[in-house]
Amino acid sequence: MNKPVLPTNELKYFEAVNRITTSKSEDELKVAIEDAVVVMKDYFNSQPLENLKESAIAMNQNPGDKEIRSKFQENFESFLYATAIEDGRYMSFNAHKDDYYYAKKLRKKIIEENKITSQTEMIIVDMAVISYFRYLRISSVQVQLVSQIATLTGKDLQPKVNLLKQYDRQIEASYRQFISSVTFLKEIRQPKLNVKIQSKETFVARNQQFNKNS
Repeated sequence: MNKPVLPTNELKYFEAVNRITTSKSEDELKVAIEDAVVVMKDYFNSQPLENLKESAIAMNQNPGDKEIRSKFQENFESFLYATAIEDGRYMSFNAHKDDYYYAKKLRKKIIEENKITSQTEMIIVDMAVISYFRYLRISSVQVQLVSQIATLTGKDLQPKVNLLKQYDRQIEASYRQFISSVTFLKEIRQPKLNVKIQSKETFVARNQQFNKNS
């Protein structure tokens, strides 16, 4: 079945999500998420759910109409795209098939424990979960490779050593992405601090604690 041709605002939405998943630094990640939030507002204001409801009612009233059924299918797929982040389907595209069940379970647990409801935070959770399982999977392969290298000599050794270096880079990248995602998630969930200062000379140190009733 062919995918529906998405309107411009929906294409921008998925492009924004792709930029988030391919960010290579914390600064790129922050900019990508900020841009995605703006695009999300435009996209979700298009009310894909309402379109789906309308086409579902029309199909129930005219079950034999092929054009109406086709429109329902188009709206249904558009709705699936719109709710992919909330349902974790974007994460499933990037998780290894053997890790998907555990990744989805971990994702659900994190969202429930932190009472996460916003799309932005769910995106960051997805990135953390994906990078975590990627780290574990590559590390497992690396351990097996190290065992093989221990038995090799001569010309058979160097290709494996080169491959080991590649795994090291992938492991480091996964680790950095995981730490960046978790750190950023904590930062955006921290409540804003409003401080009223009544002094001509006041010095506020970094990470200084303010007691509410002091």
